[in-house]
Amino acid sequence: MRDIKYLLVISAALLLLIFGTHIPLSAAGPGSRVIDRPENGNVGTASYTTGKRIDLMAWQLQNFEPGQQMNPEDELQRDREAKLLENPEPGQQMNPEDELQRDREAKLLENPEPRLSEGSENGRQKEHETETRRGGRLSYNGFSGGMMLHAGYVSAGNITILDAAGGVVPGQSTQNIKGVTTGIGGAMKFHFGRLLRVGAEGYVTTLNYGKHGSNIRIGWGGLLADCMWENSSRFSPFAGATIGGGSAANLTLAADTPEDFVAEEGASFRKYGFMCAVPFAGVEFAATSRIRVVFKVDYMLTLSGRRPDFPQGPRFYIGFLFRRGE
Repeated sequence: MRDIKYLLVISAALLLLIFGTHIPLSAAGPGSRVIDRPENGNVGTASYTTGKRIDLMAWQLQNFEPGQQMNPEDELQRDREAKLLENPEPGQQMNPEDELQRDREAKLLENPEPRLSEGSENGRQKEHETETRRGGRLSYNGFSGGMMLHAGYVSAGNITILDAAGGVVPGQSTQNIKGVTTGIGGAMKFHFGRLLRVGAEGYVTTLNYGKHGSNIRIGWGGLLADCMWENSSRFSPFAGATIGGGSAANLTLAADTPEDFVAEEGASFRKYGFMCAVPFAGVEFAATSRIRVVFKVDYMLTLSGRRPDFPQGPRFYIGFLFRRGE
């Protein structure tokens, strides 16, 4: 009888080897399961939900007769043995993979990894990683440059045109310099660290005033420095100042000038240079990783004395910056 039992088991193994079919351990009884064929093709190896593989032939020889169906108790015993393979009891021999997993879990218990909370902690870690990638707090990490249009409302006061003898010229001899100024210019900035940007900018702005085509044209530029605070949103505020200088050309006309290349009596032209400080603030919108839309406001302060015909006031800018680097 014993020889017949082993013969049946060997025959079953040979059939598995030849045909490679799946062996249903319980096809009729309650709680039956089908043992999947191993992916590597080794016969007699079953895969259970615990992730461990048990030798099918050895388990059959140990626990039930050939052809016997698995009942729920047998399945429970099988699951217990699979869990023991995954978490061996004290004194039981462990394979190298189990020992490695045990050592990892023990290290995590001794030195748990820090868990970052949402919000400020996550933001600080992101800033630290960015700072490390850029090489330090003031390391060079790229540049940006582009063009901007601007408009604003400025004023200077009243001026009066006199003739060579000191008398008032006929026509609109006294005019009030104020109105909407418009212009164009650009900026170039080099980025250092997470906040600092250093560069240069320059603009030309023109104000038309009076009734006869008077105008003042100002060209200026200088060195700038600002700080930009980048955050998780696409809007990054910035603030800074420019120190520089320029020149102003003021043409005041007391009457219309219909003739070309004819000297006019009621005309005054004045040109002068100046030094200035220009504080500004604004926000950059990240349209893409390389293109920024800029919104800015500034106010020019003269450092070379107050001029009666030098207009001052806020100016509003809009433009594009193309960024290269981090």
